[in-house]
Amino acid sequence: MSTLRELKPRTYSYTGINVTAEYRGRRYLLTHCNDYFSAERVACDYQAMFPNACYFTSSKYDSTHIDGKAKDFRKHYKGEREREARTGDRGAIRDKRKRAGFTPGPWKVMNYDYIRGTIFSVAVAIDLPGQDEKEKQANARLIASAPELFAQCKLFEGLLETLQKEKGAHELCSDYEVESYKQVNEQLAQLRELLANVDGGDEG
Repeated sequence: MSTLRELKPRTYSYTGINVTAEYRGRRYLLTHCNDYFSAERVACDYQAMFPNACYFTSSKYDSTHIDGKAKDFRKHYKGEREREARTGDRGAIRDKRKRAGFTPGPWKVMNYDYIRGTIFSVAVAIDLPGQDEKEKQANARLIASAPELFAQCKLFEGLLETLQKEKGAHELCSDYEVESYKQVNEQLAQLRELLANVDGGDEG
């Protein structure tokens, strides 16, 4: 349809904040706000009404493609939900695997030290005695990468489980195979302990 840059109101300065929603591969511009506080309130209201979409607040008006505005989003969302109710198709928008309780990614570093989720600020990298600015920024980048690192650990867990099953399915003939099997079991146990700490001990 258009881009964020083309849809920016002329009455807004460079500090204007846009609220967008992403649903089923389409991006919608919901509204413009004067500040992040107002934008986040709008995003929260939409999330309460339309929980299966992702919401973003940003001061950037760039070449991001926009497929429609708020009324188009509501129409698309309602239509998809009605279709799913008729067909019983829930798998397209719902991951049936248990999800960790933290704020979903992606997280981004804002102003060098604030880490924001799709709607709220989730953390801040603080200044410590003797710490330079580069170290603080590196800490912020590491924190912002947490959801992606968690997802990669979950993938690695699956690979270790597959390897464990394959090695345990046949007779271990050599000392090397026995030691290798032990290492896989130890690595898998350590990884599961780490993931359980992130999940609050609820990982099954």
